Amino acid sequence: MQQKPFSGLWSFCSKNRERNECNMKKYIALLLVTSVLLTAAGFLPGWFEQSVCTATIVTVKKGSYTETVTANGSMEYSDQIDVKTSIPFIPAEVYVQVGDQVEVGDVLAVVDKQETVEAVMSLLNLGGTELSAEVLEVFDGQSEKVSDIMNVFPETIVANAAGTVTAVSMIKGAVTVPDSALVTISDAAKLQAKVAVSETAAAKVKEGQSVTITSSALKGKEYSGTVLKIYPTARKQYSGTVQQTVVDVLVQLNETDAALKAGYSVKAEIVTQGERLFPCLPYEAVGQDETGEYVYTYQAGRAQKKYITTGIELADAIEITSGIDKDDRILNDVQKLSNNQLVRVTEIE
Repeated sequence: MQQKPFSGLWSFCSKNRERNECNMKKYIALLLVTSVLLTAAGFLPGWFEQSVCTATIVTVKKGSYTETVTANGSMEYSDQIDVKTSIPFIPAEVYVQVGDQVEVGDVLAVVDKQETVEAVMSLLNLGGTELSAEVLEVFDGQSEKVSDIMNVFPETIVANAAGTVTAVSMIKGAVTVPDSALVTISDAAKLQAKVAVSETAAAKVKEGQSVTITSSALKGKEYSGTVLKIYPTARKQYSGTVQQTVVDVLVQLNETDAALKAGYSVKAEIVTQGERLFPCLPYEAVGQDETGEYVYTYQAGRAQKKYITTGIELADAIEITSGIDKDDRILNDVQKLSNNQLVRVTEIE
């Protein structure tokens, strides 16, 4: 058979074209793959950054705590003397009232002897059981000697101390009660607080401990003092409708002023243990599960769970008693972390 002209050349060109087309497809495919990889490489850092949890590292700080016992009570005079008589009498005049300043020997009241004798004789007719032995002895067989009876009673009642009159029980024209306080004289410059400590805290209170006194009547003012006396017995008192067992404690103030008055209600903070320093973390850095309390430490770009024990709870932090080493880097925001999770640190607090 006769071969057609240029058939071999045509065949060669045809094969060469097919080979070029194949190579072109490979180049296009390679170009597409390269473009995809380049595009992915551009987005990969941002995607990786968004997919990794961010957190801050918190520093273990020093916290402090001073143990105190709180008690409520009132101010009272620490130095006061009662004026008394063992003989009943009727005042003709009472010259003092609460708030008056008196000196030793000042006349507090004048005794109405005539009225007093008549009252005493009436009591004798009724049996005389409220009369003192001194009065009964005078009246024993001598009731007709009125002058002797009158001599038993003093002309006046006088102050036996200097200070401020803080109580008066005498009333003009009324019979006084034997051996009761007719007038109470106090040193206004000497005040003390009497507070009630709950029985559960009483064992912590010792004489000599420091105390801070505040009063709702004196906003913003504080008075320092020390525990002077702890009463040997407990008593019952009501707080609202609840009965409590308390122990009374006397607090001696270091300084007072005119603003602080006897009778004011006060609150006492008794320091039962001195200041103690300890490591602490913010509450956001501490979590809890069925095993116990834990933190996350930052290690090689990951969050690692570590169990701890805690102690005193402060306003914005909690004491760490064990479980943390000095080189640990603690992650905050514990609630959004999980164990062995990739973490990107954004800040160190």
